[in-house]
Amino acid sequence: MKTVQNFVKQSYNFISQKISHFLAKHFPNGEKTSVTVKKHHAIVICSVTLLISLGSLFCIQSYYKAKVNLITSSHKLLEAERDKEILAEKATRLEQENEEYKESISEIQNKATEIENKISELEHIKKELHQQLDTLSEANTSAVCNTMVASIQNPSENTPTFTTLVQTAYSRVSSLSTGLDRLDKQVSDMEIEFIDVADDVTQTLSAISSAPSGYPVSGRLTTSFNPTGDSSISDGRVHKGIDLATSYNTPVHATASGVVTEAEFSPSYGYYVKISHNNGYETLYAHNASLGCAVGDSVKKGDVIAYAGSTGYSSGVHVHYEILLNGSYQNPVDYR
Repeated sequence: MKTVQNFVKQSYNFISQKISHFLAKHFPNGEKTSVTVKKHHAIVICSVTLLISLGSLFCIQSYYKAKVNLITSSHKLLEAERDKEILAEKATRLEQENEEYKESISEIQNKATEIENKISELEHIKKELHQQLDTLSEANTSAVCNTMVASIQNPSENTPTFTTLVQTAYSRVSSLSTGLDRLDKQVSDMEIEFIDVADDVTQTLSAISSAPSGYPVSGRLTTSFNPTGDSSISDGRVHKGIDLATSYNTPVHATASGVVTEAEFSPSYGYYVKISHNNGYETLYAHNASLGCAVGDSVKKGDVIAYAGSTGYSSGVHVHYEILLNGSYQNPVDYR
């Protein structure tokens, strides 16, 4: 309160001096002029002056405060714009990475499909090998063939195993791709092994199927093999094959795969068929009622090549069956 009173008193004196100075300046005639200001007028004037001063100070303070806030807001706006640019760059990178992930997943899916196709192809080859091996009789299956069958039916511990491919998260694309590459290599290695086995089996099957086995018909053996005419064998006459009694028109089957080299009628053999096989083997089927093949035909083991009869020098319905190896007659009984 005292401070305000002092301020009013000082203001009053200051204003009085200024008024006296003003009057003296504007009345130069030397006339004395006295100005009397009432006390309550001075208080009003001082109060107004104080209010104006305080208002000015408040306005100046508000201005500087608003200016500081504006500068701060400008900085924040700039930071927000930089953050926006950074987020935009991150969004662009994420979109690029997303596209790369999609391409990677597409490549992995294609690779998985390729591997599945390879596995299916190997399974198909395996089934075909089984089918070929099943056509062989147990008596003519070699030890090598048995080993290959066992290796196919019971894979060894070193045989690659395949697991079901599952879809993984983006973060595991690289590891999955590496795993698929490794799996693809294993399948390729296994495919090579299968090809080698298939070649071995094919060669074995070819050798076995080219070697005569079994009889061309089911029947009773009536005349035995006697190429030298030994009197202690059968009726003692030279007989380069065996005779199998059977019913008329019974189908006569090839006992091995080969090519028909002769299929005709002769006075002694009647209607007969001669087949050339690999490894020097030949077989002959005689005294047939009719023929079921022609010269040049390729036949497989078990194919019908003729029908049993009693043509040529024959005393009854039967099949005369001969086997030659490099031109030397063999006993068909040894090839049952």
